[in-house]
Amino acid sequence: MTRLVAAFALLTRPLVLLPLACSHTSAAEVPKSTDQPTERLGFTVTVRSNGAFSQVIATAYPEIAEPDRLYASVGGFEAPMVSLDGHGWIAQFLGSPATVNFGLRREVGASAVGVEVPITLPEPFVLMGPTSAARSKPLNVKWDAAADPTLAVVTLQASGTCIRSISRAIDPDVGTFTFQPADWFPEVAGGSCDVTISVTRRGKSPDAAHPYTWSATPHPLASFAVEQERDLVIATSP
Repeated sequence: MTRLVAAFALLTRPLVLLPLACSHTSAAEVPKSTDQPTERLGFTVTVRSNGAFSQVIATAYPEIAEPDRLYASVGGFEAPMVSLDGHGWIAQFLGSPATVNFGLRREVGASAVGVEVPITLPEPFVLMGPTSAARSKPLNVKWDAAADPTLAVVTLQASGTCIRSISRAIDPDVGTFTFQPADWFPEVAGGSCDVTISVTRRGKSPDAAHPYTWSATPHPLASFAVEQERDLVIATSP
């Protein structure tokens, strides 16, 4: 996959916790992270990889204000997260790491106090299929099935200018799917075109032994999402 989008509506699970205390904030005041203790900060975090690149995208509640800083790190390499609009933050890494650390660095006096959460991505995989195919015949695509299919959910999508878009949930993750001629809606599809097959493996909510949190009471706006996505382009004919 070459595209990496900067907004996602994905799985929900607390990452950070406790409702914000705003009883003394007037309508004209905008809450800042520097006004809150760490346990009152909330984030939605998405970690996404297409194999070549990985992105960490976060939204903060309330917004992060200096000297507070968000960062992400992989294998000891730390990258500051770049602000998108005050609430949105992004960092990018090469490759598909097994774990990405998401952290908040706060200044207390002359020392920096860091809080860090390791976030594990679903298993990476390779998507395989033919370079060309006729839609009048079965078309099979394959990918590396998950060692433990209970830890993730898989969706498959197909799109192109000569077909009607297709979306399928693959549960359990068997690592293969065969399109039948009827799947392409031949009554409305026609001609030849490139069809993009996208397979996305999204991690399920972590269990109690692996919480994505640094506190213990769910923040109402906090969530996380982790996913691996791969694309395959197939030249198709009727």
